[in-house]
Amino acid sequence: MCFSADGRRPATGAGYVEELLPAEIKLLDVAARTTLKTFHGHKATVSGLAFAPDGKTLLSVSLDRSARVWQVPNE
Repeated sequence: MCFSADGRRPATGAGYVEELLPAEIKLLDVAARTTLKTFHGHKATVSGLAFAPDGKTLLSVSLDRSARVWQVPNE
């Protein structure tokens, strides 16, 4: 889990359980209590997340040995 610089938008990474649950990243809006976006693409547990300083991109790394850069939607 990580938070945007303003602390209003956490991103969480979910695991991968024997192909039953896909690995996913959820971008949340704390004030509205909603999911802004769900990102899919990793094939194993998401092991790290970080927002770029400008908050426009999110970097994720996974146990599948991949790193991905995601575009964060505007509010």
